[in-house]
Amino acid sequence: NSITGLAGGGQLFRPKTPKDVLVTEIRSSGPFALQEIEAVRALFATTGPSTPDFQTIWLQAQMDDIEGKYDAALDSYLRAIRRMDEDRQKLSEDSARSAFLNDKINVYERPVLLLLEKKRYAEAFELLDRSRARATADLLATRSLGLSKPLDRKLFATVVLKRAEIASGQAHFFSLDSGFLPGVEDPEKVAKLQTHLADLEADYEQLLRRIAGEAPRAQDVAISQPVTLATLQNALRQDFADLLYYQLTDAGIILIHIGPNSFHVRNAFLPRFLVTSKVAALLDSKRKKGLPFREDLSKELFLYLVQPAMGWLSTDHLIIIPQAELQALPFQALM
Repeated sequence: NSITGLAGGGQLFRPKTPKDVLVTEIRSSGPFALQEIEAVRALFATTGPSTPDFQTIWLQAQMDDIEGKYDAALDSYLRAIRRMDEDRQKLSEDSARSAFLNDKINVYERPVLLLLEKKRYAEAFELLDRSRARATADLLATRSLGLSKPLDRKLFATVVLKRAEIASGQAHFFSLDSGFLPGVEDPEKVAKLQTHLADLEADYEQLLRRIAGEAPRAQDVAISQPVTLATLQNALRQDFADLLYYQLTDAGIILIHIGPNSFHVRNAFLPRFLVTSKVAALLDSKRKKGLPFREDLSKELFLYLVQPAMGWLSTDHLIIIPQAELQALPFQALM
């Protein structure tokens, strides 16, 4: 409530200059909310001895985390993710694998923070990119793997969008069909969504057949695997570019800069609900007739999202990979 009040009436989250933005090193350790601690302990007490599946290993990691055993917690978090990946690999389609991840994206956040704090950057980057269902791999495919023809790039972009649409639909269908959305008991709605998914998958298969004939190079990169930090930096050296990678948490914006030969990470203190409201208000000012463009928000978001990285940039070309609410943000409008 105090943060909301300051945001509404004060200047705490309305920066005018770079020094008005609180930018810190990554600090993963800190007190857990009492309600969260009680929930984890209650679940852990009910599990008992069992086969170490994903949930059991994850609960052990959280217990270690709560007790301040951060090294043990990180080891268990990573073991849980490996177990989750083993289950995910049983799914054959990329879209199905992406859908499987949708309800597990948050499992990456805590181990990523621990890895970043320990400066284990390559491992942290790998987890981040896996959590986003190959966002960087798809980016590099269009930039650095030979898609020089407009047709190749256009068809590949269509594949990526169609794959994302299927993944989103599958996640929603899974939630409806499994009862994960409370109060949803509508067989007709489930059936309609199932039909829609079948149509999307048929379109996807048809698109892949078209690509095989018209743009075989695009077909090759359409099944690209997640990239490593070394692979990404090699591509950045070839393109002479810098990359900014964003991860939103409830308490702030994790800003990751990856250069051809460098890696930097900082946390900009801006609660997520304020990121959402600032982005939405800026978009409204661009889209709705009669509203003046919000230059104040454009400058504020620049100070939070870009300014902290200005001293790290070593090239004239900047690539941005946003996340969540930031995906709708037109970064070129920031000033």
